[in-house]
Amino acid sequence: MRTNCFVRLVLLYMAICWLLPLHAQLRLTENKGQWTDQIRYRMDLTYGNIYVEQSGLLFDMSDPEDLENIHYIKENSIPADPDDVIIRKHAWRMTPVGMQEQPAISTSQPSADYSNYFIGNDPDHWASSVRHFSSITIHDVFPHTNMQISSHADRPKYELTLYPGANLHNIAFVYSGLDSMHLKDGALVMQYSFGQVIDQQPVAWQIVHGKRVPVPCRFTLKGDTVGFVCPSGYQTDHPLIIDPEMVFASYSGSTSDNWGYTATYDQLGHMYGGGIVFGSGYPTTTGAYDVSFSGGSIDMGLTKFTPDGSDLVWSTYLGGSGQDLPHSMVVNSAFELLVYGTTSSPDFPMTPDSYDDVYDDGPTISLYSGFMTLTGADIIIAKLSDDGTMLEGSTFMGGTDTDGFNLASATQYNYGDHSRGEIVVDAADNIYVASSTSSDDFPITAGSFDNSYNGSQDAVVFCLNPDLSDLLWSTYLGGTSGDGAFGLKVSSSGQVVVTGGTASSGFPVTAGTWTTSYAGGTADGFVSILSADGSSLVASTYAGTSQYDQSYFVELDEYDNVYITGQSKGSFPVSAGVYSVTGGKQFIVKLNSSLTSVILSTVFGSGGSSVNISPSAFLVDECENIYVSGWGGSVNNSFNPATGNTTGLPTTADALDATTDGSDFYFFVLEKNMASLLYASFFGGSPAEHVDGGTSRFDKEGTIYQAVCAGCGGSDGFPTTAGAWSEVNGSFNCNLGVGKIAFNLAGVYAESDAEPSINGCAPFTVNFENLSSDAEEYIWDFGDGVGGSVEFEPIYTYDSSGTYTVMLVVIDSSTCNIADTSYLTVTVYEDSIFADFDLISEQDCEALTAFFSDSSDILDTTTWFWNFGDGGTSTLQNPEHTYTTPGTYEVMLVIYDPTSCNQYDTAYTTISFLSEFSEDYSVSTTGCLPLVATFTSEFTGADSYTWNFGDGTSGTGPTIIHTYEETGTYLVTLSVVSCGIEDITTFPVIVYGFPEAYFDSEPEIGLLNTPITFNNLSTGAVYYDWFFSDGGYSDAENAVHTFTSLGGYEICLTVTNPADCEDTYCRSIIIENEGVIGVPSGFSPNNDGSNDVLYVRGFGIETMLFQVYNRWGQLVFSTTDQHIGWDGTYQGVPQEVEVYIYTLEAEFMDGKTHREEGNITLIR
Repeated sequence: MRTNCFVRLVLLYMAICWLLPLHAQLRLTENKGQWTDQIRYRMDLTYGNIYVEQSGLLFDMSDPEDLENIHYIKENSIPADPDDVIIRKHAWRMTPVGMQEQPAISTSQPSADYSNYFIGNDPDHWASSVRHFSSITIHDVFPHTNMQISSHADRPKYELTLYPGANLHNIAFVYSGLDSMHLKDGALVMQYSFGQVIDQQPVAWQIVHGKRVPVPCRFTLKGDTVGFVCPSGYQTDHPLIIDPEMVFASYSGSTSDNWGYTATYDQLGHMYGGGIVFGSGYPTTTGAYDVSFSGGSIDMGLTKFTPDGSDLVWSTYLGGSGQDLPHSMVVNSAFELLVYGTTSSPDFPMTPDSYDDVYDDGPTISLYSGFMTLTGADIIIAKLSDDGTMLEGSTFMGGTDTDGFNLASATQYNYGDHSRGEIVVDAADNIYVASSTSSDDFPITAGSFDNSYNGSQDAVVFCLNPDLSDLLWSTYLGGTSGDGAFGLKVSSSGQVVVTGGTASSGFPVTAGTWTTSYAGGTADGFVSILSADGSSLVASTYAGTSQYDQSYFVELDEYDNVYITGQSKGSFPVSAGVYSVTGGKQFIVKLNSSLTSVILSTVFGSGGSSVNISPSAFLVDECENIYVSGWGGSVNNSFNPATGNTTGLPTTADALDATTDGSDFYFFVLEKNMASLLYASFFGGSPAEHVDGGTSRFDKEGTIYQAVCAGCGGSDGFPTTAGAWSEVNGSFNCNLGVGKIAFNLAGVYAESDAEPSINGCAPFTVNFENLSSDAEEYIWDFGDGVGGSVEFEPIYTYDSSGTYTVMLVVIDSSTCNIADTSYLTVTVYEDSIFADFDLISEQDCEALTAFFSDSSDILDTTTWFWNFGDGGTSTLQNPEHTYTTPGTYEVMLVIYDPTSCNQYDTAYTTISFLSEFSEDYSVSTTGCLPLVATFTSEFTGADSYTWNFGDGTSGTGPTIIHTYEETGTYLVTLSVVSCGIEDITTFPVIVYGFPEAYFDSEPEIGLLNTPITFNNLSTGAVYYDWFFSDGGYSDAENAVHTFTSLGGYEICLTVTNPADCEDTYCRSIIIENEGVIGVPSGFSPNNDGSNDVLYVRGFGIETMLFQVYNRWGQLVFSTTDQHIGWDGTYQGVPQEVEVYIYTLEAEFMDGKTHREEGNITLIR
């Protein structure tokens, strides 16, 4: 979780993420009356809600354990007493101090979908077309300060933007309803009854004259009031930008010893972690490819985490009966995980079409100072499906000696260097691997650059097709001493750039490159460029000094300039004007694309005599910022005492962790052109974190996906995040640890896709997917000259065929590159086929012959298939078919054309031969009683037609007219005899009477500009038409109408029944200017039907209270309804003849009030 602040131009901008339970999609929903008035927007969380109210924010959280218990009860149909089912809740408020009343709120990125709310029986709480938004901005929440509420990485966050004139010290929030609040190590910890919210210390930085300048900021806490302070101040005329963010960190949760090796990511932000497992305690998921430990001493354990790290998408073992280790992983465009590793398992799982399904064995080798022994080793490449349920490809790669391990003494400098090497894919998902071999019979392809083993240990580079069924090319790369290939990338032209270490003075280099001679020492680094087909060495150079040097990773920028990073114990060259640390033992070099010259070079570290870190990941982002991840400390030092530790490495003010115990991971970021240190931080706990070999990765946004061997010795000291999959080490020793940390330094980038496809038939509706980084603005051009959108993920329909280039422009003015553009090609076809046919038939009592005539819209290559429903078929275009068995048959025509965009289409019809011939009939009727009906049988040529009309009468003939004299429903029977076969059908005929129109005589007088409801008392009708003489109209059953002028009006109601018979009733109404109310002076309740009940008279009355008292002051009658009157009794007893006192209070529809008192005489 992060808390951040930054200034844009002359603004102070702070962003704070709330560490609350994560939700797949966080949106703010507007209130259109479905909730109470004080709520303006609501954000739904997994276990609660955040309400944006008139006066601030309300957090309403439910206990996750209670919700999960209820879910369990429902899913398992467990009987439960509702009184025992309890959901504990906790709510608290966050109120801006001095917030103005009713601040203006603006929205951004409205959703394409909407919601409808029908809450309860009160229409006032019903709302339709309710929109959702990605963010809202509350304007002037403080003077000259806006507050934006949105989400990032599936967590809610708020941002404060301070404009000129704002005062940071006057910005404060009061929290009410929490159990407690306190500051711990700069973080704000808020405790509630079943959880806590933690905001890490605010961090900020500014870009001043192109340089990144950290600005320290922190929380202040006084009682229940939280504020902010930047003790050193900031330059209000320069931007202040957001700091890095810990997205999540987790253990694997394995109960078996589980060492961390490698990690990678996909475009949706999932993290993949890989390591080795010493037994059957690794957490696997239902349906995963392999949920059981396969034997030997170790298997691979591979896990795909959700983007927020809160759960497993899938988790599986992978291996055979020997030892199996993952070295490097990458995800292809189909979201399939590719694993490069080594195995000593002859029975490692293979797929049917694998390039090589035979294990080639090799000599026994020892790893980790004899802790692990392998009886031979081959390289394996495996491909797992997106959902982790299938092994979609697998192959061995190797010869009869050791393959895949870097075991040369000169190049195995760090703990875990034996597992160096990398796997990558190109745009076509071809697979490239850089590795090492000691086999002189390693599979090398004809025509490759070097098809001969050079001795000791060689680097190897090879390329496989996407399904691992074919080796496209493979080559050795090395000299006569130890050589290892550790990293590689594919350039924009398809060339393969490889880096690694060599002890060979005869390593192949090319003339004119940076360094063509081995510099001495135990090893040098190298960079080589191979042609796209592996047949030639395009360029190659050493990279080193007279002492130990090795290069571990390579990256390319958009111009194919080559960047490498590694270790050097010598005096590595440092360019003028770059950031560097004198005596640093880690280097970064930028070379041109031909390797002929060094553009920039620098060193970093503590400045001591030993290397500090073993690199594990490397990136050059879209803005040409340079990222390095690595680890150092006691584990490395125990393997090679010449290595150092992480003590003394520089950090920045916004570091995630500015302190180290000497054995931690270290993240380091240089600005473009190595001009300055953008970011540096430690990451780790206790004991000494490390990796046991393998690559981790940065994504193009600059987020690190780091694998860690964590918690060794059974410790829980690895810094996991709240809500992560596993916050504790389940093993007696180590667990694979994974960390996903967003540095938020890379520029904005654009990337798009389409669902369900980018190809289709017109009209073709495309759901565009936005895979870009977070940005301020998204602009789509759909390429047809008509359509465009600023929605995040729009939906668009192409009505015409064509090839359209869709452009997405992503804009964020706070990033280094400001904007980025991506393109997507959508192809729309119109050459669809449509099935249709005509039918002519001839029949007698022996057979029916049908003649089919195709009338389909077809192409030149269309084919036909007919199914006649009686077992007969045809592939002719215009067939004929004869039916000899009475019955009803469904005829189907299927047309097929593989060149059309829909390929198939189908048409149907039904044919009856001497069957169901009575069912084809028609009845023609008009009006109501008396009803004249014309009955017609559509079947011609029958022997006889007999009609029974259901009213006791009958008739014969194919067409007959009959009159019904009474209303009712009559069952009519038709009997048709043809070829001696009788077929009978029965159907109803409904005879309607005339409807009667009528509506209530009240009110006789109405109030001007006041809605008047007319109570419909009509019978026998289904349609209603109200006509008002002022021009008004309604088709409601009970019309509501407002008259806007004084005077008399006519109201007419015309009603219609299902037979279209009508009736009309009219009456008049008088419209007055104001309401009237009054009470008669007497009444006579003697049951003579005249004046028996005392009513309040009047019109335009909204509410009233009428009360009657006897001479003793006793209340004998009371009503609030004008239509309820007094019948002269009290509690059922007739009252005396005398004078009674009444009071009357009323409010009219126009808001005026009336009160009166008076006397009423009861007479019998």
